Amino acid sequence: MGNLGMKAVLGFSRLFGRDHFTGHRDDTDDDGIGYSGEFKDGYWHGQGTMTYPNGMKYVGGWEDEKKYGQGTMTFPDGRVVKGIWRDDEVLE
Repeated sequence: MGNLGMKAVLGFSRLFGRDHFTGHRDDTDDDGIGYSGEFKDGYWHGQGTMTYPNGMKYVGGWEDEKKYGQGTMTFPDGRVVKGIWRDDEVLE
C-alpha cells in the first residue's frame, strides 16, 4: 500500500517551498492537490487533510510530510483504509 500519492506530494512540497512556517495553512498546488492542516518548520506535521483531483483523500496525522499516526485514506472507488501509519505506510 506504500507511498500512496507520494509523487504528487513531493511536487506539492517543492511548489510551496520551505518557509519554516509553523501553524495552520490551506494550500492547493497547480495540479489541484490540496493540503489543509498543521505545519511545523515548513513541513506538514500534526493533523491535516490531503485531497487529490481524482477524489482520493487522506485525513489524519502527519510527521515531516509523511502520513503518521491515526489516519484514513479514502479512494475514488469508495474503498477506505483506516489505521496507524508510519512513513506513508499503513501498519494496521
